[in-house]
Amino acid sequence: MAKITAFQGIRFNLNNGHKLKLDDLTTQPYDKITPEGVEKYYQKSPYNSIRLILGKNDDPMPGKDFYERAT
Repeated sequence: MAKITAFQGIRFNLNNGHKLKLDDLTTQPYDKITPEGVEKYYQKSPYNSIRLILGKNDDPMPGKDFYERAT
């Protein structure tokens, strides 16, 4: 029988000293984001999730597509 255990959830920390808003870190669904939207999200924050889901080829890992950089 499988053993199921609880785990501690990860939450956005508003008290970490950064002046980031949750809106600066998240995007709409990837298939709804236009090329102009990608630029908008890139400008919002270096921690925006756009860098994981629709990374650009000029990111710091040359030679890797955005799927490889996200791993």
